Amino acid sequence: MSFSGRERAVIIAIPVILALQYAVNLWLLSATRLGMPSLTRVIAPFLGFFLYALIGIAIRFGYHAFRRDLSAFWAFLRNPAWIAITLYLVAVTAFLSYLYGCLKISVHVLRKTRFDELLWELDRLLMFGISPNIFFVELFSNRVAFRIVDFLYAAGFLYTLSFSFWLIYAWPSNRLRLRYLVGSVVLWLTGAWLYYAVPSLGPAYAYYQVWEAASGGLPTTVMIQRVLFENHMRVLQMAEGARNVGVNVNMGIAAFPSMHVAFHVFFALWLARLIPAMRWFGWFMVFVIAVGSVVTGWHYLIDSFAGALLAWGAFRIADLILPEESAQSSEERR
Repeated sequence: MSFSGRERAVIIAIPVILALQYAVNLWLLSATRLGMPSLTRVIAPFLGFFLYALIGIAIRFGYHAFRRDLSAFWAFLRNPAWIAITLYLVAVTAFLSYLYGCLKISVHVLRKTRFDELLWELDRLLMFGISPNIFFVELFSNRVAFRIVDFLYAAGFLYTLSFSFWLIYAWPSNRLRLRYLVGSVVLWLTGAWLYYAVPSLGPAYAYYQVWEAASGGLPTTVMIQRVLFENHMRVLQMAEGARNVGVNVNMGIAAFPSMHVAFHVFFALWLARLIPAMRWFGWFMVFVIAVGSVVTGWHYLIDSFAGALLAWGAFRIADLILPEESAQSSEERR
């Protein structure tokens, strides 16, 4: 398998970093009754991400078939290095999601401080004394408008996330896929630690009265928020010694930064690079998610700014660690 020195270093370094994060998580959670969730919880996300890879390959096959260029498709699909990196991406993504979930779900057990009041006041300073959450709730104070935001926010994240996996898992360039993975590791692990540094529940929980009148127009949001809060309460009960309460490790509550916005900015930057004609879609989804997160009460406005800055930083770090290769050096490796 042909990889450059930097690529080999990245392939080795990422599992080491994740192993260290696992050890830190294990140490932190050993101080609580939660304990570290079993590693068997990685199996389900691994199978899910593997399915994403298969769908992405099928979509790319259709793309090359439409262009009558199947020889290019078979060229990278038969490449052992490409297959190995695909499986590597799936495994790393599954383990990363597990580590992220473990840290996020334990934040409010390990950290008793809440920064919701501070984040609310910082938001008001940004809007010259007006709360962005209240402003946008009143701006969209129409049942039809609420339903549109409710649908776009919930569906937008799910579909964009799925699209990103289909695109990256099936992209022909190993170096580019590794660069995306580097940025993803930086993005999600840093986001999890920022949750830990600035623990907060989010405006929908800390200032729920703002959404009492609007809840009828946000059925999906209200349902998901209720499910997450019930899981959050089970986490707290488990930390107090309760057993067999059925905690879901992927349902933690935290607001700062907005990882939904962070992911969309990160993906918009990549989409502009990979498919320039679709850059408008990426930035449109950033706008939808940023506004939707404030309207639905998932986040304070400052959470979106922090998420966008985090995404830009992760994107730039990935470029610095694995910069573009010259055409000559790429050809020499072949």
